[in-house]
Amino acid sequence: MTLVYLLRHGETDWNATGRLQGSTDVPMNARGLEQVEAAARALGARLPKGTVIVSSPLARARATAEALAALTGATVVYDDRMKERSYGAWEGMTAAEREEHDAVEVARWHAGLEPRIEGYEDHISVTSRAVACIEEHVTDGAVVVFVGHGSTSRLAVRTLIRLPLDGWNIGPLGNASWAQLERASDDEWRLLSYNVGA
Repeated sequence: MTLVYLLRHGETDWNATGRLQGSTDVPMNARGLEQVEAAARALGARLPKGTVIVSSPLARARATAEALAALTGATVVYDDRMKERSYGAWEGMTAAEREEHDAVEVARWHAGLEPRIEGYEDHISVTSRAVACIEEHVTDGAVVVFVGHGSTSRLAVRTLIRLPLDGWNIGPLGNASWAQLERASDDEWRLLSYNVGA
């Protein structure tokens, strides 16, 4: 059985204050470190020997991957394709600040459409790189944990199970939570669980 887990990093101060971080390299806070220690224990207990960990190189994902590797003995491979998407001009802004800055594009975003803002990385770009990363690192019978970010992981799941990329057909992935997928064949994936935490 080929299994993939997509594990999101623990909380950062920007998560806690509602600031959109995207590709900005914000480290985890103390609560985030506690979350990933608990997640590593819970998820690590499910993982067989020989599990591979592939992580975004951003600090919050690196620390999450390292916590899991410390418990499982797995080696971590870093891959830029698992980084969080860029939110461009919105990075660092709270919801209220985004609304004040560009209410029209915020409304588009809330409707499940892509905002038309400078520096924003669109769905196709994000999913192309993330799914290519997953396909490259997964071999038949392998168990691979991809450590990354909320938007990138959610878009990868939607693509793998063939859901449309527009709209809100699958909810957010919480801090230090994961999705589990099984590859049934070369071109078919099944979502076994979603937004599971310690």
